[in-house]
Amino acid sequence: MAVVQAEAVWPTQQAAAAILGIDPSRLTRALDAGDVEWIESNKHVRPSALLRFAEQHQLSVVATAAKLLSHVAQSTDDSELEGLVADEVNGYLASYEERRRPDRRLTFAEFLEELRYALPARLLEEVAARLAASEAEPVALVSAGEPAESDGVD
Repeated sequence: MAVVQAEAVWPTQQAAAAILGIDPSRLTRALDAGDVEWIESNKHVRPSALLRFAEQHQLSVVATAAKLLSHVAQSTDDSELEGLVADEVNGYLASYEERRRPDRRLTFAEFLEELRYALPARLLEEVAARLAASEAEPVALVSAGEPAESDGVD
């Protein structure tokens, strides 16, 4: 029930576009393509989906999170609802920072999970299928944060 209540303070499609600093039609295209999770009946966008959109489109995730939390604070006086959204935002930011660690070695499964954050759903399915079909699992994949230092093996 708490999630249903929290949906009331999730940004609408129009507010989400303003938070992202993009034209609403750009977000509409992503919504129509199924790349952003939202509640169609009331047109509210899930906070983590908004942050994922920012990450996928190389917008500032931290600035988007700050604007999102500000929007929620202005939308309600209910500190419990604010807390639910803040928990979701903080959870996303923690995973975002973890994914950006340059020294992080990824298993194949972790690499596919990281792709989930980097690619829209329709592209993720295509890439995952091609990787699965290749039957060649990379030995050590490096996080998208920054290139890893060479370990002397070429």
